[in-house]
Amino acid sequence: MQKAAFGEPGQIGAELPRLKVVAFRGCYAKGCGACLHGWRVTNRGAVSTMSESEEFTDFYALLRVIPTCDGRTLETAYHQLAKQYHPDHAEVPDVAMLTEVIDAYKLLRDPDRRAEYDLVYARLTGFDFAAEDDKLSEVRAAVSDADAHSTILQYLYRKRREAASDAGVGQFTIHEMLGCSEDLFEFHLWYLREKGFVQTTEQGTLAITIAGVDHVIATSRTIVKEKLRIGQSGERSLSAE
Repeated sequence: MQKAAFGEPGQIGAELPRLKVVAFRGCYAKGCGACLHGWRVTNRGAVSTMSESEEFTDFYALLRVIPTCDGRTLETAYHQLAKQYHPDHAEVPDVAMLTEVIDAYKLLRDPDRRAEYDLVYARLTGFDFAAEDDKLSEVRAAVSDADAHSTILQYLYRKRREAASDAGVGQFTIHEMLGCSEDLFEFHLWYLREKGFVQTTEQGTLAITIAGVDHVIATSRTIVKEKLRIGQSGERSLSAE
């Protein structure tokens, strides 16, 4: 069975062929009713960019993620599945499935190829990325807030390391660095103060606390360990191809 290799020059045609939908391994995204996971669409038409033997594969279903997932979620899913199917780790290794997971991740981790794939995915499955974007707006706002909190803490952490006894930073400096509204900035400060991660100095500046330093260190360790695991798993997975 030959699968369509999306993302290559000239690979996506302007018109869709007549389609036949056939079962594909079942839905991997448990509890997800937002898309047509668990299906693949087989080309039965006469489009010059895809032969009749080529098939469209739901890579999102393959990686057990929703089509609107972010890069970190995609990476985590790949790492977990690579470990699950790899001969060095799995109780019941599945090299064929591992290869499919690798192919799916290679395509979806590339922003340009993923954008092309999403266009075809939406046209073939009817999935509405715009509607899902609206539904996820609040989720993305929360993620953006988390990124802002991390940025503030990392900056204040560096200042504390450079000058432990004089680590205060003016609120204006941090506000300008974030480039957010006044109300949103106040929200960020409220959260970090309530968590005990930052404090206001006698001079009215902001400085990271011991709890904030511990949080930055713990988070950094987790990120480094995860990247190492993903990198090692990826190397082993590619060597198994």
